[in-house]
Amino acid sequence: VTGSVPLEGAFESAISEAVQAVSNGTADFNTAMAKTVERLGGSGVKVTYGSGVNRSLSAMIRQNLLYGAKQSAQAYDEYIGEQLGCDGFEVDAHAGCRPTHEFMQGKMYSYSGQKTVDGITYEDGAEALARLGDYGCLHFKTDVILGVSVPRYSDEELEQIQSETTQPIEYMGREKTLYQWKQTQRTFERSIR
Repeated sequence: VTGSVPLEGAFESAISEAVQAVSNGTADFNTAMAKTVERLGGSGVKVTYGSGVNRSLSAMIRQNLLYGAKQSAQAYDEYIGEQLGCDGFEVDAHAGCRPTHEFMQGKMYSYSGQKTVDGITYEDGAEALARLGDYGCLHFKTDVILGVSVPRYSDEELEQIQSETTQPIEYMGREKTLYQWKQTQRTFERSIR
């Protein structure tokens, strides 16, 4: 029990308050995270999942706070998009994304099925919206007005990002993509913790 709240609800409550503080600007990310870690028991606390995976409380809070802040920012963007009458969205692009997310990088999509505006056809965004909901996804979407909003990335920029994402990187005689090396790094860091 944390205060008078059962432990089961204390985590959700603490994360919710931290996300709200970060989202409304009353606290920066690091301050909100530190206060939440302290509130829930301190930095030495370990959490064991049902699968047997152990994680530090601070890692759990960081992951949940990042995801919550992202959801809050997306909700605000969707509200503004609704007010402006946006009929589509653009997904940002970054090197080293998940292979299952490569298809949507830097593209504009329609919210309501395939749509052609001024000779440009925009794909239905249902699949991209589903992938954006994947836990830990680092992509953001920005609402747009199809046929009016200018794409954020040039074809050259997208080709460069795709190359950095798919080109194998050699390290100590082994080749992996940037995403695979990031996963290897995270596995190594978890085992050290």
